[in-house]
Parts: sequence; C-alpha cells; structure tokens
Amino acid sequence: MKIAVIGTPGSGKSTLVFSLELFFRKKGFKTGSANFDFNAKKLKFKPFFDVRKTEKNLEKFLSNLQTAKKYFNSECEDLDFVFIDIGAPLETLLTTNLPEIADAFLFVFADFSDLSVLNALHTFLSDAFKGKPVVFLKGKSDLKKKKTLMSSFSNAKQLFIEVCGVDRRGFDEVYSLILSLKENKLNNNK
Repeated sequence: MKIAVIGTPGSGKSTLVFSLELFFRKKGFKTGSANFDFNAKKLKFKPFFDVRKTEKNLEKFLSNLQTAKKYFNSECEDLDFVFIDIGAPLETLLTTNLPEIADAFLFVFADFSDLSVLNALHTFLSDAFKGKPVVFLKGKSDLKKKKTLMSSFSNAKQLFIEVCGVDRRGFDEVYSLILSLKENKLNNNK
C-alpha cells in the first residue's frame, strides 16, 4: 500500500514519513520511503525512490509521469507499505495525475481554527483524489500547548488524529487506521 504524506511546507511531512516507515518496519512489515519533493534540501530518511534523481524539475517529471509511475510501482512491488513525501503544491495535486501514485493520503496540518473548513476540505480532497482515503493529521506546531484543537471541539476526534513524529504520539491510531485501509483495499480488489 502506498501512502502519500501531503501538507504545507514545514508541517512535518518528512519527519512523519521517516517515523512512520520506521514504526511499521518495527511491526514486522517490509517498508520503504520515497521522496516526491523537488525542493527537499535534506531528508531525514533514505528514500529508495527520489524524484530529484529522475528529473530536473516538477514540470518535466509531470510530463513523464506515466513512465515514472511504472518505474515507481515496480520498485514498490515487494513492499507492504510505502510512505511518500510529496512536497508538490496542493494545486499541482488537484490539477495533475500525481495522486495516481498513492492509495491513500495523509494530510498534515499545523493548526486549524475552523473545523467546518477542515470538514469541507476533507470532502473536496476525497472527491479530487477520486474517492481515495484522505486522513488529516494534526502535526507538530502546537502539540506542546495545553489547549489544543482537540480539547476545543468535542467532535474533532472524527476529523483528524494528533501526531508527533518525534515522540510517536498518535502512531498507534494511525497504524490501526492504515491497516484498516489496506484491508479495505484488498477486499475491494477481490
């Protein structure tokens, strides 16, 4: 199963890719991480696939996406889970076939004050990504504050999972959710 980690710059995508891949590997799965961020200067993980080594820029990569997708899929064949760091702007994800590379999406955000907007964004992204699962992860920036979005809204738990790639907070919940998504994918392919 290929899981794309998307979100705003500095939201903790690379840290989550590194930490989730390690977390799943320690659970006994064959895992890998891939970099689809042309602007990444330094990565916390060693990707088995790095888009920066295939093309010079995003536009050139997108023009050869089908070829790159075939190569990428062949590299993923022996892996149970692949965590993909996608640093492309959201408009690129919405206007190209780039979402085809993933089976599910983890959208990392730092803060959101209006849950109705978050709910609308979830619906919009699910439609834009052709019904593929989209899970919101509230990452890093204000996890140290005592009053978080989670404690401010009673129904917030249904919309997102609070995670921290450093101390693995929320990883058990993400792990269970991803296993459930994989099981659903296998059942739908029968």
